[in-house]
Amino acid sequence: VSWASSSFYAAAGQVRSVHDAVSRVLGFDLVMNLAMGLSLGRALKQPQDHPEGYVDYWQQAIWQAQSAGILASMMPRGERPLFGLAYLGGLLHNFGHLVLAHVFPPHFKLVCRSLEVNPQIDSSVTEHYLLGITREQIAAQLMENWGMPDEVTLAIRYQKNPGYDGAHDVYAKLLWLGRQLLTARGVALGAGEPIPELVFEELGLDRAAVEAQFDELVQSKDSIMAIAGMMS
Repeated sequence: VSWASSSFYAAAGQVRSVHDAVSRVLGFDLVMNLAMGLSLGRALKQPQDHPEGYVDYWQQAIWQAQSAGILASMMPRGERPLFGLAYLGGLLHNFGHLVLAHVFPPHFKLVCRSLEVNPQIDSSVTEHYLLGITREQIAAQLMENWGMPDEVTLAIRYQKNPGYDGAHDVYAKLLWLGRQLLTARGVALGAGEPIPELVFEELGLDRAAVEAQFDELVQSKDSIMAIAGMMS
C-alpha cells in the first residue's frame, strides 16, 4: 500500500487497501516481481560494513528498479521489454553484494576498503582483481540455479557490459544505462562512464526526453529514501 501511494505512481485518490494497490495502481505482474525481489533481498542481512561514500543496498536497489522501469516504459511500443522483469532486474542487480558480505566476510571487507581508495574504478574490476570473480557473476549463478527468469539472470550478469549482444540483452542495457544516468546526477552507485549516443539508438530512446525524466527522478530523492527505509 505504501509503495502504491508513493509519488512515483501518481495514483488518483487514496490507496486504501492491498486490493486497491494491486488492481488499481501497481498491477499483478509488478507486484509478483516486487514480492520476489523483496523476499530475496531480505533473506540476507544488510552488512554492517560497506564502502564509505556509497548509498546502501536498498537505496541502490530502489534507484535501479525505478530507473529500469522508467527506461522500459519510454521505449517504443512493440520493442519494450516486460516492465515487471525490468523492475525485478533492478531490484536484484546488487544481490551479489549481500552474498559476498554474508558468505565471504573477510573478502568483502577487503573489497570495501579497496573501493574506498579507488572510487574511480568500477567494483567489477576491483572484485575480479582481488577475488577472481565479481558480485554480478556470483548473483547470476545463484539466480540461474534457483530457476529465476533468464531475462533477470542475464541482466544481472551483463549489467556492467554495454556491449553485450546476446539473449535478452535489452534488460542488461537498461541496467547499465540507468546506472550511468543516476551516477551522472550524483547518486553514489560507484564509478560512472560516458554514455555513447549508440546506446540510446539501440534502445529506441530519445536522449533529451530520457535526461529530462531522470532529472525528475532524482528530484524525487525523498520518495526513494522513504521506500528504501521501509525495506531496511
